[in-house]
Amino acid sequence: MAREIVQPDGGDTAPDPSREVEFALMLSRVIDSVENNPEFLRATVYELARHKLKEEFTSESFGDVRNLSKSLETAIAGVEAFSKKKRWRVAVGSKSRSGEGADISPSIEPTCRVRSRVGFSCV
Repeated sequence: MAREIVQPDGGDTAPDPSREVEFALMLSRVIDSVENNPEFLRATVYELARHKLKEEFTSESFGDVRNLSKSLETAIAGVEAFSKKKRWRVAVGSKSRSGEGADISPSIEPTCRVRSRVGFSCV
């Protein structure tokens, strides 16, 4: 994955320090969230993929971008289905080994969305 770090251009206007602190805090919160929450990590990666798709294919026709978006959403749904199946197998296996009955009820999972330009929220 290519990493881009934008360096100050040395222009006349200095960056707003309060915005810098706000961005640093937001980035820190997101990083902390994804370290301990695989669902949030996946949601963050999906949002990044959606954003990059729109950014990279702005010169394509609307129909082409729509088809690419549908393909991406299908791929995301497949990854989520696989992930749920994998988590279910791990949960059932660990309960079976511990001697408890397997609870096969689906878990309620957070839905993460971009809340604003400066953050994410999970419900």
